[in-house]
Amino acid sequence: MRVKIDLHLHSFVSRKNGDAIKWNSLYDSISQLIKEKVQICAFSDHNIFDVDFYLEARELAQTANILLLPAIEVNVVRLDGKIANVIFVFDNHLTKDELTKIRTITIKETPKRGISLTKCKELFKNFEKIVIPHVGKSDHFKYEDLLKIDYDAIEISNENDKNYLSVIKKGINSSVVAFSDTHQWDNYPQLNRLITIIDDMEEISFKELKNQLNKNKNYFKRRIDD
Repeated sequence: MRVKIDLHLHSFVSRKNGDAIKWNSLYDSISQLIKEKVQICAFSDHNIFDVDFYLEARELAQTANILLLPAIEVNVVRLDGKIANVIFVFDNHLTKDELTKIRTITIKETPKRGISLTKCKELFKNFEKIVIPHVGKSDHFKYEDLLKIDYDAIEISNENDKNYLSVIKKGINSSVVAFSDTHQWDNYPQLNRLITIIDDMEEISFKELKNQLNKNKNYFKRRIDD
């Protein structure tokens, strides 16, 4: 089964982190995802997880046969003191109580100033999750930082990014994905010319997605070839 995936979307919830988000409505956003034939997605808002928004979005996505996974994008302090970003994605079958626990963790332990690499490795340790650090983006993890954390795939926005090429050259073996990072919903998928497509999914589920990402493959494609 061929499945298009976008796990790096931003909603109005990211405004609470101080981010500029151009957002009309949840309905309009889901409509855009339908138009682009996205089948698995996630709102990975910056350093915050809104349970009520996720539940509302999940219900609406289900009506369009889209699997919407709970997620958050977290600021992490690199070894050199600069901020890098990592996405945590969770199972859509979590109960409301479990989702509330994720929200509580984000409130207490994911400040905008960032968490340490050690804390990144331990964050959400009691939850099954997919972890995707930025590597081929401006807010990236370097090779030495990646050695300090656990992850399932690395995210890029440019296959010629110098940091990404350096990481690969030094021997990091990982699945590679690319998402839209959309902040402006009237222009979805915004600027990223790459997208993630997995051609041999057995089913559309969190478990199968994690299994595929653990195969260490390049899953990004140019949108023009989609």
